[in-house]
Amino acid sequence: MPAWIRNFSVIEGGPADPFRLQETDRPNVADLHAYFKVELWTKDGRRIQRMLWAGNRIEKARTVFAEALRRRPRGRYTIRQCARVLEKWPDE
Repeated sequence: MPAWIRNFSVIEGGPADPFRLQETDRPNVADLHAYFKVELWTKDGRRIQRMLWAGNRIEKARTVFAEALRRRPRGRYTIRQCARVLEKWPDE
């Protein structure tokens, strides 16, 4: 079984449920499936330090984003879908 399949999880519903929550911890898989990603950026804002969450539900992405801001308000965070930035903190 390929590594990207082992790191892919279905959280809700079964195989017949087209609206099931899908998550991954692999950035390349998230880009392949156009998932929403919550990312922590370096202080200078040039590189992604860590992907906090990736999945197909924008509501969950916003929840993770808000929780990250609550825990570490000085961090630089984004919610992205491929190259499209949906939310950014701090808003510059």
